Amino acid sequence: MSDYRAISAVTATLRRAVQSACSAAVQNATVTLGAPSAKLAQEGKATVNLHLYRVQPNNQLTNSHLPTRRQGGDTLGPTTLALDLHYIFSFYGDAETFVPERMLGAVSLAMEQVPILGREAIKRAIEDNDELKTSDLAEAVSRVRFTRDMMTLDDFSKIWSVFYQVPYALSVAYVGSHVLLETAEPLPPPLPVAQGAVHVSSLLHQTLTIAGGDPQGKSPALWGSKLHILGNGIGRPGSTLVIGDHKIDINDEHVTEAGIVIELAPASFAGDELPAGIYSVRLLTPPAQTGTPEHLRFSTNSIAIAIHPTITVPANGVVANNQNGKVAGSIKIRFSPAIAKGQSVAAILDNRDPTKPGSHILAPEPLVDGDYPAAEMTFNFSDIPAGSYLLRTQVDGLASPVEIDENPGSIHFGKIKGPVVQLS
Repeated sequence: MSDYRAISAVTATLRRAVQSACSAAVQNATVTLGAPSAKLAQEGKATVNLHLYRVQPNNQLTNSHLPTRRQGGDTLGPTTLALDLHYIFSFYGDAETFVPERMLGAVSLAMEQVPILGREAIKRAIEDNDELKTSDLAEAVSRVRFTRDMMTLDDFSKIWSVFYQVPYALSVAYVGSHVLLETAEPLPPPLPVAQGAVHVSSLLHQTLTIAGGDPQGKSPALWGSKLHILGNGIGRPGSTLVIGDHKIDINDEHVTEAGIVIELAPASFAGDELPAGIYSVRLLTPPAQTGTPEHLRFSTNSIAIAIHPTITVPANGVVANNQNGKVAGSIKIRFSPAIAKGQSVAAILDNRDPTKPGSHILAPEPLVDGDYPAAEMTFNFSDIPAGSYLLRTQVDGLASPVEIDENPGSIHFGKIKGPVVQLS
C-alpha cells in the first residue's frame, strides 16, 4: 500500500518507460504529460503524449478491506482505496517518415514485454522528480500492471470530443490496475495477550436439518419427552449441542443412526427447566485438541425448535356451579414446564357438541412475583353453557398437545378425543 503520491509516481514511472521505448525507435522523441492539444499536432515533433483521463475504483478490491473504525469512532486500522488508472497514449510526428507508427509499435511492444512497473523503475522515476521524493510506491506489496484497454471507435470518438477543437491523433488506451492507497494515521496499541497459543480447528461437514418430538422430527417437542435432532454428519461423540444459552456435551448414549436424541428434562440442562418457547439449536464439532477455545470450533447452521407445554387437570381440579344450564367456577391446570414470569398464558374451552360450536378463552388468576415459576394456575369462568369441553392452553402462542384416538377399531380413529373437562 502507498500514500497519496502513488498515482503521480505511477505516471512518472510510465513516462520513463515510454520514453525509453520511443527513443529507441525515433531519434529525439519526447514524452509529454497532460491532455492532448492542437499545438502538439501543429508542431509535428516526434512526441508521445500521456494523459490520465479517468480514475475509477477497482471492482475486485473496493469492499475487501476490513472496517477501519469502531462503533464509537475510534480508529481500528488504516483507510484503504484501490484505484484503476486509465491512460490515453497519443503519437505525433512526421507522417511521411512514419514517426507515429514507429513509436506506437515500439511502445506497444515494450508495454507487452514488461507490463508491470518494477521496483527499480519506480525508484529511478521518484529520484528524477523532487515532488515525489517521499513516495513509497516502490515498497508497496501490490504491483501495478498495465493492459490494453480495448476501446471501440465509438469510445475513442467520445473521449476526443472532450478535447475541444483538438484534432485526433493516432492513439491507444491502457489501464493500470491497481493502485492501492492507504492513510498513515497512527493506530491504537493492540490489546495485551496473556498467553499465546496455536490451535487447530476441524472443518467437518455438519448440517442440522430438522428437530422434533419423534424420530422423523415432525411432531412438536414436549418438555419431559425426547428431542430428536436430524442432520448430516452430526452423530459424533464429543460434539456440543447448544440450545438457547445451554450447552450439552454429546456422548455415545445421545447418538443414533439418524442423528442426536436428548431428554428434555432438567437432568440435561444442569438442573434447569426450560420454559415453553422458541429456541435456537446448533452443534459445535468436537475440539481438535485439548484446550481448543469454543470460538475456534466449527459450528453448524442454527435451526429453531418450539418446546410446547403439556397440561394435566388434577383430581377435583374442576369446580362448577350449574344455574339454569349456565355454569360458573374454576379449572386448575398443571403445566410442564412451569410458567415463567412474563409469559402469556390462556386456557381455551372448545364445545364438544357439534350442534353448538364455540370456544371460550379464559385468563389465569394473577400471580405475584414469588409464585413464579408457576407449575399450576387457576382459570375462572362464568356464564358458560353446561357441557363437555375440549381443554387446550397456549403459552406464548405455543399450544398444548391434544389427544388423538389411536384405536383402529374406533369410529373416531385419528380424531381428537381429549383432554376433556365436564362442566355441569
